[in-house]
Amino acid sequence: TLEPKTKGMEITWRTALDIALERLGDEVKAYVSKGKMNGEVYVKIITDLNSNFDDYYWYVSIVGTNGKTSGVIINPQSGEVIAKK
Repeated sequence: TLEPKTKGMEITWRTALDIALERLGDEVKAYVSKGKMNGEVYVKIITDLNSNFDDYYWYVSIVGTNGKTSGVIINPQSGEVIAKK
């Protein structure tokens, strides 16, 4: 039986997105011109392939049309940002 990986996560994808946008702060402005987003936003569930496959994290990334990228990895239980790029 398939089960969603979000089952049991305290932080939803929407909250993860809000946390990422807050943490990235002014960096987000680099992707906006004339009120339009010049890029794409991705919210993914990831795991550490070298570690325990039972540990999952939210990965929120912004990819600009200019090739610039920003992103954060968020603990799905606490909402803590554990890595920022």
